Amino acid sequence: MKFNKSYLIIVASIVVLGLFLGCAEHPAQQGSGLMGLDANKPLSSDGNSNVYNNLTQFQTVKVGDKIEVNYTGRFTDGSIFDSSVGKTPLAVTVGTTSLIKGFTNALIGMKVGETKTVTILPEDAYGTVTPSGFIMTVDANQVKDFNLFTVGASVSNGTSNGVVTSKTDKNMTVNFYPYYNMLGKTLIFELTLVSIK
Repeated sequence: MKFNKSYLIIVASIVVLGLFLGCAEHPAQQGSGLMGLDANKPLSSDGNSNVYNNLTQFQTVKVGDKIEVNYTGRFTDGSIFDSSVGKTPLAVTVGTTSLIKGFTNALIGMKVGETKTVTILPEDAYGTVTPSGFIMTVDANQVKDFNLFTVGASVSNGTSNGVVTSKTDKNMTVNFYPYYNMLGKTLIFELTLVSIK
C-alpha cells in the first residue's frame, strides 16, 4: 500500500495536535498551582478518603511558636495543684517564657487537639534547692512577737510571701521563693494543645 506525501503530513499533524491537547492543562485545573492542587478545595491523601480541610492539623509545636494549651497539674499522690480546664487556656510563646523546662519540652512536637500526659522530675520542674537570693535571715529583735512564729508559718515582708524554714532563739530563716512548696516534687501534667498561632 502506498501513501502520498500530503496524506502522511495530515496524519502527523493530527498526532502532534493530539499530543499537544493531551498535555494541555485540563480546564478544571487551570489556575490551580503546582501539581493541579486547587486552593479552594480540600486536600485528600488518596483521592478517596482522609480529606484534610485544614493543613494546620499537620503543624507541630516548635520553639518560638505562640500556642494555647489546657493543662492539669498533679502531684504523684494524685492531688491537683493547678489546672486551666474550664478557664481560659494558657497562652505562651514556647521557649521564651518562664515555663519550667519539662513543660516546654512536653509541648514541642504536639499537634492541635493532641492530649498527652507527662511526668516531670524535680530537675526539670522547680528543682530541689531554693535559688540564691530568696532566703533571708531575720534577727529576733527585728520582728514583733518573734516567739509566736514557728517553722512552717507563712510570713510577709510587705511585698513577698515567705515560709519560716528554721528558727532559733536569736533568729529565723525565711524562704521567699514563690515555688518553695514545689521544690523536690515530681509533677504530672495532662496537656491538650488548643492552638498554634
